[in-house]
Amino acid sequence: MKNRDSRIELLRIVSMFLIICGHANYKAFGMPHGLSWIAFSRSAFETLSIGSVMIFIVITGYYGTSFSFKRILGLLFQCLFAVALSLIVVSKFYPDRSFSFQSLCYWFVASYIGLLIMTPVLNLAAQSMNKHLHLTFILVATVGYSVLDTFLPSLGVRHGYSTLWFCVVYLIGNYLHKYPVNISTRLIVVIVLSCTLLNGVICSIVPQLNTDSNLLIVVVAVAIFELFNRLPAFENKHINMISSSTLMVYLTNDSSMGQLLYLRTLHKIYHSTDSMPLFLLESALWIVLWFAVAIVVGHICSFCWRHIYRWIRKPVEWLDNRFAMNTKALN
Repeated sequence: MKNRDSRIELLRIVSMFLIICGHANYKAFGMPHGLSWIAFSRSAFETLSIGSVMIFIVITGYYGTSFSFKRILGLLFQCLFAVALSLIVVSKFYPDRSFSFQSLCYWFVASYIGLLIMTPVLNLAAQSMNKHLHLTFILVATVGYSVLDTFLPSLGVRHGYSTLWFCVVYLIGNYLHKYPVNISTRLIVVIVLSCTLLNGVICSIVPQLNTDSNLLIVVVAVAIFELFNRLPAFENKHINMISSSTLMVYLTNDSSMGQLLYLRTLHKIYHSTDSMPLFLLESALWIVLWFAVAIVVGHICSFCWRHIYRWIRKPVEWLDNRFAMNTKALN
């Protein structure tokens, strides 16, 4: 088993925690409106939450990946596992709730699988580009996509919830790996804070701009990744163990059945508490509990998948080998 960089594994944990906090922020209580301290603070926090989604793709681009039937089947198994578990749990608390096939729809997983399919092309393109061309391409693609998303949403760019946008962010991560950023850590901290606060102001006025393809959010995501990448390298088995199951946190939290339990509990906390500090404390405890349980569920899912994969290992490996040979021949 290859060693995992615990700096980046810690970033995965922090990012996933911010993502489910963001679900509590916008999905539970709606988008904030107007120039107020609450609207500003919620919009600024959502900047970090949405940026955390992009951080996962930056990480993928930085370390690189490749298409694999094994990886895709593993992702699909985790999705089915999460949906089945969410359905069982929710049926206990809300027996009148009927199953919805929307529970099987994960935009992130669908876009990520699309990214995996595109990686042979993306990796070949990244290898063939020099520094100037690579930088020019990602700047034009990032700005162009963001502008189209903002001013021409009818074109179907889907606010960054797409494989196309993931491909752009993947190439950003690849660029960071090939050409390290040569600016001070202090300046990166300033960039994170200033972009987060500025986006908080903008999106408190126009909350619809708080999307994955928002330029300020992309800058925040890249800057936060760079900050963690500059930490002293270390390896911690506990951090790595928790990080390996962070996807299950998202899968249980973002399914329609899982959200029913997650968001309704937050609403109950809101209506049963008399003060904002108490509400924030109880909400934080609920989010931490969800995160911890999902991590345990993720390890149970991994255990089940390892045993199931033994029965299909040979045909899957044959498919992966055939795909690798065909890809190599094209190169």
